[in-house]
Amino acid sequence: MAATSSYTASPSRPIELISSYPPPIFGRQACSSPKPNKYDPVRVSPEDCIERIKKVFEEAKLKMPSENVNLSEFRCTDTNLPLNDPVYGWQCGHLFERARVQYWVATRGGVVCKACGPGHDIYADRFAEAPGLRASIMKWQKECPVVMMSPVEKEEKHLLNLYTNIADFQFQAGNFVDALDSFSKAFLYTNDINRYTVIPTIYKKMKLMDKAALAYLHLALGLYKAGETREALHTLKQCVACSPKPLKIDHLIVGLQLSFNHGAEQLNEAIAIASKTMDIEDAIFIAKQVLTYDPSHLEAYLILCGLIQDHRENSHFVLKGADCATKAGKLALTVLFNSRLRRS
Repeated sequence: MAATSSYTASPSRPIELISSYPPPIFGRQACSSPKPNKYDPVRVSPEDCIERIKKVFEEAKLKMPSENVNLSEFRCTDTNLPLNDPVYGWQCGHLFERARVQYWVATRGGVVCKACGPGHDIYADRFAEAPGLRASIMKWQKECPVVMMSPVEKEEKHLLNLYTNIADFQFQAGNFVDALDSFSKAFLYTNDINRYTVIPTIYKKMKLMDKAALAYLHLALGLYKAGETREALHTLKQCVACSPKPLKIDHLIVGLQLSFNHGAEQLNEAIAIASKTMDIEDAIFIAKQVLTYDPSHLEAYLILCGLIQDHRENSHFVLKGADCATKAGKLALTVLFNSRLRRS
């Protein structure tokens, strides 16, 4: 038989719950214990942002270039430019672009290896194929649908400024393809992510909005790694605005916005977004972010209790919500949380 409950009240006494159930479990002292719990939400961190952005790349079926690639391995010893069709010097083992070697052989009979110095002439019959490296280069090119940056061991300002100036001139002249190529060469000599800000703009001018969105994501990722969180947030908003396909990134933007402004109005706006979204993971993420700024936000607890499937974690938030409701004098919510705990 189901337990019966009734409410009684008098002018001198507040409404109280009379039930055949034992005292509600949410009244235990453990609910308000200051000790940390593994289920307690934590504020979004730069590391979390980085992982979530990488996940967006994966969900959009876009590949990030490997962070372990050393671009110096892909440069011609003679020109110091990116290799496309590499060959080895047979005796010295240094790398050259095949077309460059063919040019020097045709015009001068051979090429001097700059790494070895004068007296180390290499002739047409003294080069070896580099099929393994060529396959790596082709893989790298395939994984980079847009111009991207990768860590370089040494920054070289002279070459950086040279190619940047060429790229700027080409960009101003409307030669966007050539500008992208020059910027990609400039990026071989710097780790400064702010140099990349022009790339999404170029793709937008070329009406390649999918590539512009990918470039914005890459820029945001670099900005987070550099600790420039506010700029990264702005970049993510630009990414969402120009992307021709929906990107699972709105929840991250909401969480980051709260890190800069988390007044009552902003928290309630975040809860409204969490209540409307059809993505359960996003709703849970946003509600947890709200609780990191306002641990007594009852609507956030209601969202979490209704969506979290793990029994232990759900019970944790039910207890927390019930405790907060009791302290706030919200009897109806106290009863609601208590009933959910019994059902679980």
